[in-house]
Amino acid sequence: MKRFGIIFLGCLLVIGLLFLSGAQAAEKTITVGLSLVYTGSSAPNGSSASNGLLDHLMWINNQGGVEYRDPGTGKQERIKMKILWEDSAYNAAKGMSIYKRLKAAGAMVIFGYGSTPMEVISSSLSRDKIPGICFYGYASPAGYSSEPRYYAAVSGTAVENFARQVKWFLSTWKEKRPARIGILVMDHPSWRILGDPEGAKAQVERMGAQFVGVEWLPIVTTDTSVQISRLMKKGVDCITVLTGLSHMIIIAKDLSRLEVDLKKVTVVSSNAGWDERLAKIIPREGDGLYGEILAATSDENVPGVKLAKEVAHWRGRKVEEVNNTYLPGFLTGYILKAGLKGALEKAGAEKITPTDIRDALFSLKNVDMGGLMPPITVDEPDYPTFLNYLRYQKLEKGQFKIVSDWVKREKVQYGRK
Repeated sequence: MKRFGIIFLGCLLVIGLLFLSGAQAAEKTITVGLSLVYTGSSAPNGSSASNGLLDHLMWINNQGGVEYRDPGTGKQERIKMKILWEDSAYNAAKGMSIYKRLKAAGAMVIFGYGSTPMEVISSSLSRDKIPGICFYGYASPAGYSSEPRYYAAVSGTAVENFARQVKWFLSTWKEKRPARIGILVMDHPSWRILGDPEGAKAQVERMGAQFVGVEWLPIVTTDTSVQISRLMKKGVDCITVLTGLSHMIIIAKDLSRLEVDLKKVTVVSSNAGWDERLAKIIPREGDGLYGEILAATSDENVPGVKLAKEVAHWRGRKVEEVNNTYLPGFLTGYILKAGLKGALEKAGAEKITPTDIRDALFSLKNVDMGGLMPPITVDEPDYPTFLNYLRYQKLEKGQFKIVSDWVKREKVQYGRK
């Protein structure tokens, strides 16, 4: 009898283990690939933005996963993401290697930091029909040339963002003569279209201003004074800057050393070179600079900022890490979540495909971003952009002051092919 009891308990244990194993095997997940940046020339921005996105996705999983209404049963369900990520170091070759591994691992959607490591995989995404989104960068003709369209950059092209900078500056211009506009830009592949005849020059002239030229900056540099001096000799009124944070620090120091009067020459940084660290690293040299911000600031009382701070605390981060680059990464989590939700509610968890996710992402409507920016709507599914609004700040006496309302992206035909 004792022997029979032992055998019976053993059978129950085996059955229990088999049941648990079957339940685990039946648990459905969606594999999400992330090509992030933590090392290399873009690490100062990349690491912060990457943390923002990764933290948000891990939080969604911690809360039970992406919630959706099953199209078959009508019941509310949740599904978790299997999150796979690697560091591309903002390197094109590494970006391609990461893509191959993510594809082999079954990634159904890929979000990646920066145009250089993401544009290099755009043709592969189209061939393999896997949606890929550059979540902190612009696009060039190379990125949008592959068909069918499976690649998108959240902010459109560099030309469109430059045109928005010019439009905002001209709204502040008081002189009767045409303003003179110049560019300082880091020599990234996706930004080279700014130097094309139909790039920056054509957009400035379309707006009634005068273009004085582009000055290209090496990826790694310790001095920008030659480029700044050339623009100053041409009587520039506004210098738009497209660089990373490390370049912006050098530019600010060189502007100060050259005694450029920032009350007479407006210098506007793109979001890639602008966050709170400027005030700590160069409080004197940075005084009077302007910059773009893609999201609400960390001191604004909106649900998205409150959630980001809660999530960052949960991840063991310091409060100062929730900054102007962390928050755009964090808000990107809302985009991915909305895309997955839309695809699941159309196809269901068992039948969902990467194309379903692509279709949902490229047709998002009125997505609530928790107040981090205005609700997102993709206006053109054939040319999807997501972060279509930004604001401008001024660094003044060590403090950042918002000086504009939300400014919408300028739609520019050039560079879309």
